[in-house]
Amino acid sequence: MEQHPEFPLEEGLCYLNHAAVAPWPLRTAEAVRRFTEENLHLGSKHYPQWMAVEGLLREQLQRLINAPTADDIALLKNTSEGLSLIAYGLDWLQGENIVIAEQEFPSNRIVWESLASQGVETRMVDISGDDPEQALIDQMNDQTRLLSVSTVQYGSGLRPGSRYFCESLFWASKPKQTAKLNATVYAYGAPTSCVRCVITSSRLYTTPSVTLRRHKAAAHLLRRSLALSTTNRQTASTIGD
Repeated sequence: MEQHPEFPLEEGLCYLNHAAVAPWPLRTAEAVRRFTEENLHLGSKHYPQWMAVEGLLREQLQRLINAPTADDIALLKNTSEGLSLIAYGLDWLQGENIVIAEQEFPSNRIVWESLASQGVETRMVDISGDDPEQALIDQMNDQTRLLSVSTVQYGSGLRPGSRYFCESLFWASKPKQTAKLNATVYAYGAPTSCVRCVITSSRLYTTPSVTLRRHKAAAHLLRRSLALSTTNRQTASTIGD
């Protein structure tokens, strides 16, 4: 079987599980190798160049998803980290709910269920029927804060129509239909014309209203990290004395 030159897998191996730990393409392996060699021999000597590369990547992603500025791009490790940042960066109110598919991958379910301690309900919807998009929309009400949907369902291969969700919320924002206005859609590849739409796929693009909350959460985590660092230094000093 012919393979793409970027993925020189062993002969006879057909790798399908690319949603989790997947083989790297050659260009990724080469970039990591170069960085490892540089760090091994020079440490952080070229740190400014590292930041320049990061800035270039953010600009490329900005153009890719049509974000207003590169400052709207947050580089994260994976989708799970992005979802966690969103979940604990929003200011939840008791009684609000989140709508997801019953068949969702665990990383797009457990993080929302963890918000139960804040009085947030996670509504899991069976999408095995003929109209999975409408089944999800039907479970939304005026307390729905968020709809989180995978581009492709890992178990069945189903591809829900993210454009359908965005259009539904857009029309729900009209004066006569305000029930779903407060909801924010989290979908991979959703159109940017969507009302308060957020696009995430191992990278995070947020509307300004969510960005402010994200920065608030990041500031809290930074303060906590600095506090732990100070405590560790004081402990080390005490031990040294």
